[in-house]
Amino acid sequence: MNAAAKDQKAVNEMVAAPHEKWILIVRRRLRANDTVYDVGCSIEPAALGKNYQALLDARFVMWQPGQVGNAKPRAAPPTSPPQAPNPPIVIVPDLDPVSSWKKSVAAMTKLMGGDQSRARSWMLTDDKASRLYQRAARISALRGAPFRRVVAKDL
Repeated sequence: MNAAAKDQKAVNEMVAAPHEKWILIVRRRLRANDTVYDVGCSIEPAALGKNYQALLDARFVMWQPGQVGNAKPRAAPPTSPPQAPNPPIVIVPDLDPVSSWKKSVAAMTKLMGGDQSRARSWMLTDDKASRLYQRAARISALRGAPFRRVVAKDL
């Protein structure tokens, strides 16, 4: 007898309904064996395998008297392929920090496949790029102060 058969036999011996008409009901969404069991689904103890007792103790599943619930298990959605690693950060040099930041974001957006928000987030994880952003934001705010009719303080 192989190890999987021994485990299944041990689970079958350990799992017994408190009463013959009681069924095992899922109380929290659960994924087992590429199947998603929503709240209210009935589930066979064998589908839980060795985790049966832990799930019962944590109240993910519970024995209840009655008939099978209305909820039905469904196939788990396919997993998405892992995302490609982020490219190295590119900072485009320019005398003006604002235009340097804009050019750097445009270059990173092109490298990230057109996703500008992901490019900005990735750039802000780098120390040099985040300092460039802070410098560009400060200068941009100072330049726009006369149009907002505020007194610009040297930040």
